[in-house]
Amino acid sequence: MIRRTAGKTRLGSKLVLFSLILLIIPWLGYQYIREMTHFLVEGQEKAQLLAAEAIATVLRERTDLFSLGDDVSASLLENTALYAYPLNGNVIIDGYFGDWGELIKKTRHYGDESVIFSRQDTLPDSVSFDLVMGIHGDYLYAAVHVIDDRIVYRHPAYRRLDNSDHLRLILVSPEGENQHLVLTTEGSGTISAYQVQDNWKYALDGRAVSGILGIWQEHSHGYDVEFRIPLALLGKDRRFMLRVADVDDVHQRQVTTEIGSLPSQWSKELNHIIIRSPDIERILSGLEHADSRLWIVDRHRRVRAEVGAIDEDDEESNTHTDRISPGLIQAALEGEAGAQRRSVNGSDIITVTHPIYAGTNVIGAVMLEKGVRELVAMQWGAFQKVAILTILAMLSIAIGFALYSMRLSWRIRTLSRETIAAIDDEGRVTADTIQAQSTVDDGLGDLSRSITDMLQRLNRYTGFLENIPRTLRHEIKNPLNVISTSLQNLAANVPAVIDNPYMESAERGITRLDRIMINLTEAASMEDSLRSDEQSRFDVDKLVREYVASCIHTQTHHQFDYQGPPQGIIISGVSYRIEQLLDKLIDNAVGLSPDGSTIVVQLRTQGAMAILSVINEGPGLPEQVLGSGFDTMWSSRSSVDDSPHLGIGLYIVQTIARHHKGYLKAENCDDGRNVRFSVYLSRDRVSHDVS
Repeated sequence: MIRRTAGKTRLGSKLVLFSLILLIIPWLGYQYIREMTHFLVEGQEKAQLLAAEAIATVLRERTDLFSLGDDVSASLLENTALYAYPLNGNVIIDGYFGDWGELIKKTRHYGDESVIFSRQDTLPDSVSFDLVMGIHGDYLYAAVHVIDDRIVYRHPAYRRLDNSDHLRLILVSPEGENQHLVLTTEGSGTISAYQVQDNWKYALDGRAVSGILGIWQEHSHGYDVEFRIPLALLGKDRRFMLRVADVDDVHQRQVTTEIGSLPSQWSKELNHIIIRSPDIERILSGLEHADSRLWIVDRHRRVRAEVGAIDEDDEESNTHTDRISPGLIQAALEGEAGAQRRSVNGSDIITVTHPIYAGTNVIGAVMLEKGVRELVAMQWGAFQKVAILTILAMLSIAIGFALYSMRLSWRIRTLSRETIAAIDDEGRVTADTIQAQSTVDDGLGDLSRSITDMLQRLNRYTGFLENIPRTLRHEIKNPLNVISTSLQNLAANVPAVIDNPYMESAERGITRLDRIMINLTEAASMEDSLRSDEQSRFDVDKLVREYVASCIHTQTHHQFDYQGPPQGIIISGVSYRIEQLLDKLIDNAVGLSPDGSTIVVQLRTQGAMAILSVINEGPGLPEQVLGSGFDTMWSSRSSVDDSPHLGIGLYIVQTIARHHKGYLKAENCDDGRNVRFSVYLSRDRVSHDVS
């Protein structure tokens, strides 16, 4: 009987485990995509550097595009420059600053450090103003937030323009002359702009300047003024200054405080209005790309032109910035091109810079930024494709492995079942040809054909072994008869040899050989005989009881003790085969126990089995015999008499027991002084006991 070994991994499980190696494919794909993304980012960085260098080459020697000359000191520009931020849309001049958006946070504060004139020794804390400027189209916009605890409006009956709260503008005209303008009003609402004399008292021609539009709105802490002036009024250098004149006494109407948009030490200077160069932006307009932004800055880090936009704005560089952070641009302003990567809002940005030269001097720098969002999106898209393809491939391969393993396992099981069935429990070949997989041209087919060849050779050899007893009996019988007849004739013709010990030894030898041949022939033909027997129901207790009673008279050198059940036991089988079984058990007990000993025969029931046991005195059986099934002829000890003991009897007992759906079991008892041979027989299913 072939049993499946416990704990072993099946073929299908091995194939499934092997398919797990495919999990390395998405990992390799991910690593490849990471390396490719790194390569692409480096390529983008180099491309940006080349682009920045090309733009710097275009702007080389173009000092005319950077309006501030070399005569403007860095400290003066730092403290006097006013940056006009680009406005994204039309700003409504209404005195309210809501439409300035985030730019309103860019206001600059002017207080006591910017006092130009004051009638008091100290400046009241309530007088100051905030200013932010913007540019849109052909106009310069300004938003002025004034803190003033007392507001004095212009009286319409007075010609003088300096006897109320008002704004003063000083600008350089296109002709290079300084112009003085006063922005005043009689109350909240529209303001009027007049060109005045240097003393700010009277208008030159009494008429308001056209093109200047402004609104004055009073609030709880002072007033707000929002106005615009045409850029045409400003000269090429765009010099400008704003002053707030404060009048507190409505009766005296004298200016008590004047605060300018410059620190006091530079009060005689004018502000430089920094606006982005339209010429530079026109040159760069064709370089605008999605998710990229280009700046041109002057040597003071002021943004002179900006093209494009990216989604990841930050505080270091955005549309509402007048100056670029030195951490990004300082190296380029010192003459070194560079590149850096930074993370903004969880997304990487590549920033490259390159200096712009005029001769050997750096007049500005190019800064080009581009996000890697497209590369990340491409990486994610590629990873998704790899993942999807890998999953589909793994599913396909796994299904293929599963189908292949199921098919292969089924073929192996079919071959295994047919191979096992080709040999019965007694070891005889019942079929010498394996049909399963025999026509397939692969490894299993070769195995099937090899098993068929092996079974055929084994069947021929087994047949040869089964015919040996009959052949030996036929071949040895005639010489034994000749020897036996010769001995008989010798004893008849020479009476003196009858009592000769050699004669007696020869006769015993002939008898022993004859019994060996009878036993061998009986064992060889036993199974064929059993298949032709007809079974019937009989009382095995009655049969054993009568058999033991007969042994008492025939086996006089031993004593017999039968221990049976109180009631009869019915089994289905062949009664004379049970007697033959008893013959072998009793012969085995008689031959292996000393004379005068008692042989005990027991019959009892256990569940659905009837147990017939024969117990005799003698040395115990070895362990390897106790675990054997007596499927082969076995003998491990010599008999106490001269009868041959080849183990054939026990083999016959086992064969008969199996024919009756039972088996033979040997065991030592009484600490090895006795041996018990028990035959387990299946009881009759209809009625187990008889009264």
